[in-house]
Amino acid sequence: MITNLEKQNIYLHDNFFEEYHVIYDFVVEEFKKINPVYQDCGEAFFHLDFGFPEEWLDLLTKIGIFVEGKYGNPCSIKSNALNLVVYEDGSYKEPHKDNLHVFLDENGLEIKEEFNYTSIFYLNDNFTGGKLKFDLLDVVIDPIPGRLVVFPSDLLHSVSKVGGGTRFIVNKFWRVKNEN
Repeated sequence: MITNLEKQNIYLHDNFFEEYHVIYDFVVEEFKKINPVYQDCGEAFFHLDFGFPEEWLDLLTKIGIFVEGKYGNPCSIKSNALNLVVYEDGSYKEPHKDNLHVFLDENGLEIKEEFNYTSIFYLNDNFTGGKLKFDLLDVVIDPIPGRLVVFPSDLLHSVSKVGGGTRFIVNKFWRVKNEN
């Protein structure tokens, strides 16, 4: 049976990775030691290239298999880095899409990267709010530790204001592999 979410190509998987607590314990300590790559409306994005627990690579592999299975396309990512997104008390994210990222490289040249799918993996729920919202579809997804959410990167979405704690997620942006 196809759910309303699946009709929109949004897929949820609860209890996706039982060892999520290992990653949560790691990121709670690590995010205090490094500077965020990006900050907006209280959202802080951290990029860890090394030193992460081996469970991260297990989770990443499992997410990749899930994404490819749901969308039927071989996918790739830019790196195996752990992308941690932290929303502290009062933080939120305005409606946006993830399909195009524009940034400057070390030489000041503009780089554009296009993505097909977004994956979000929840690490905790000891806060209020912080819900993933697809406003145009009237869909709201609760943050549950161990839950994976995967959706097309061109879907408009937002995150409701976080209160009473800190929301931790790991995310990845996937692109369909070019067969040429």
